Amino acid sequence: LNWIFMMLFKPRVFKNLVLPVEIQVREFDAKILLACFAAEKGFKVFVGSKYEINKQTALLPPAIYIGKALRSNGSKVYKLNKKLHNPVAGWDEEGLVYFSPEIYLKRRISSDTLALLEAIFAWGSDNASVINQANYTHTPIHITGNPRGDLLRQELGPFFEKEVSSLKRQYGDYILINSNFAMVNGFLKNFTQLPHPSEGLPAFEKAREVYNPELAVHRHAMFDHFKKLLVFLAANFPNRKIILRPHPSENPEPWQELVRSYPNVTVLIEGNVIPWLKACKILIHNGCTTALEASLLGTEIIAYSPISSEKYDAHLPNNLSLKTVTLEETKKIIEAIFSGQQPTHEDKGIQEFLNKIKKDHVTSMDGTFASEKIVEILEQIAKKIKGRNLFSIKYWWAYYASLRNKKKRNLRYNDRDGRVNIEVRTNNFPPITLAEVERRVKLFSTCLNGRFDTIKVKKWIKEGVFELSSN
Repeated sequence: LNWIFMMLFKPRVFKNLVLPVEIQVREFDAKILLACFAAEKGFKVFVGSKYEINKQTALLPPAIYIGKALRSNGSKVYKLNKKLHNPVAGWDEEGLVYFSPEIYLKRRISSDTLALLEAIFAWGSDNASVINQANYTHTPIHITGNPRGDLLRQELGPFFEKEVSSLKRQYGDYILINSNFAMVNGFLKNFTQLPHPSEGLPAFEKAREVYNPELAVHRHAMFDHFKKLLVFLAANFPNRKIILRPHPSENPEPWQELVRSYPNVTVLIEGNVIPWLKACKILIHNGCTTALEASLLGTEIIAYSPISSEKYDAHLPNNLSLKTVTLEETKKIIEAIFSGQQPTHEDKGIQEFLNKIKKDHVTSMDGTFASEKIVEILEQIAKKIKGRNLFSIKYWWAYYASLRNKKKRNLRYNDRDGRVNIEVRTNNFPPITLAEVERRVKLFSTCLNGRFDTIKVKKWIKEGVFELSSN
C-alpha cells in the first residue's frame, strides 16, 4: 500500500533521492555522508548497491537519480529514469585524475549523456572546464566539490580514527603500494579495457570504441615495472610490512603469485582507502588518485616512474610526489623516510602544487561541505519530480523497459554456465549489515556535534540497499 501511495500521489515536493554505489570501498562512505546531509533537509534517501538499484528502478519511488559517470555506458539507466519522470544528475567518480584532456573526454565523457542530466557536480574548476568542452547542450555544471573530498576534511578525521589505530597496531610503520592497473589487469579478463596489442582488441564493444594501443603498451610496461618493484622491496625490507592494495576493479592474483614466498607482503583490498593512507609510513604509486588524497592528509608519497610519457602519464598525482626512476633510488628515499626525514613536506615545489590542487581541483576543503552544496541544488531539482500514474501506458512501458534492462545486466555478468557471476558483484559491493550502516551514520553525527542524531536507517526491499530519513 505504501508503494502504491508513493506512485499515485504527489506531495507538494517529492523529496526522494537515489544514490547508487558501484564500488563500496571507494564510494559508500562518501554517499552515506551525502545521504545524511540530504536526509537532514527532508529527503528520503535510497543508497546502496548500484546493481540492485538499477535492477529495480521501476520499484523505487519517484526520485532524483544521482549517476556516478558521464560516459555513454550510463545513458541507458539515465534514459530509463527519465522515462519514469525521475530527474537525473551526476558527476564523474573518476574525474579528478586523467592522462590528458583529450583522452579523458574520449574515455569518460559523452555529450549525449550530459544532455540527459539536470545538473553536473564538478570536483573543481579544472574538472568543470574539461567537461564543458563536451557540454554542447549547456547542462548546468556546478563547482561543488565531491563528497569523497569531504571525507578528507579535518572535521571528519575522527570518522576513521579507530581503523587507523587498528592498522598501526597490526602492521606497524608499513609501506603502502597502491596499484591502479585495472585497465590492463581487470578483475575478469573479459572486462580488461586495455589488453596488450599482441592479445587483440578488448572483448566488449564500448572498450573497443576507445581502445588506444599506445596507451595499452605504456600501461602494461608500467604494470611490469611495478611487479619488479614489489619483489625488490619485499627482498630489501624483510622486517617492514608491505601492503599491496590493488585497484578495486583489479585482479589481485598476479600480485599474490609474485609474493607467495615473502611473508612481509600482504595483498588486499579492505575498507575505505583513507585510513590506510593515514596509517602508512609511505605511499608508493604511479598516477593514482589516492596520491592526491594522501597529499591532503599529509602522507609521505613516492611516484615510482621508471618510464615516462608526457601523453600517457597522470601528471597531477605524480607532481604531488617525490619521483624516483630506479629501484635503488626508491630504496634510498624509503630509508630516509624511515630515519625520520619528511622529504615530501620539505619540497617547496610539491607544497606549492598542493596549494594549486586545493584551489583548482578539489573544491570545498574548508567552509561549506561539498555535500551541503550538492543538496542545496538537489532541493531545486526535487521540484521537478513527478508522481507516477499507474494507469498510464507510458509508465508500464517504462516498467517493461526496466525488466529488459535487468535481464541485459544479468547477461552481462553471466559466466559460461549462464549463471549470474556473483563474484563480480560481491567484489564491487560486499554484503553489509544494517547495524554497520547505522554505526557509520552515528560516527558522522559524532564528528559534526550530533548533527545527524535524528536520522534513521532501515533496509530497503533488496539486500545492500538502505533507506535514510530524518524524523
